[in-house]
Amino acid sequence: MWFNHTVFNRSGTRFLFPARAWNPGVEPELESAMFTANLAGSELREVFPFGRGGSRFEWRNHREIPAAFRMNGREPNPFLFTGGSAKAGSTMACT
Repeated sequence: MWFNHTVFNRSGTRFLFPARAWNPGVEPELESAMFTANLAGSELREVFPFGRGGSRFEWRNHREIPAAFRMNGREPNPFLFTGGSAKAGSTMACT
């Protein structure tokens, strides 16, 4: 497992990072999960779990993260996360 693409929010109070690992199945696949934490590394929050294939993420402001991930099926869909969880009924284009 490794961590990369660390990004700080607009106010510099939290950061997000994807955790990556290879799934050693018959056809190895890169798995990703995403987390946020405060600058001290505490208040760790899961944005989305392993197996969702997250991508195209960035802080929109100091608390919202637009990102694409797989909710159902193989294709990623855009979601808007607030405080570490998907905002119910809220989606947006992730460019």
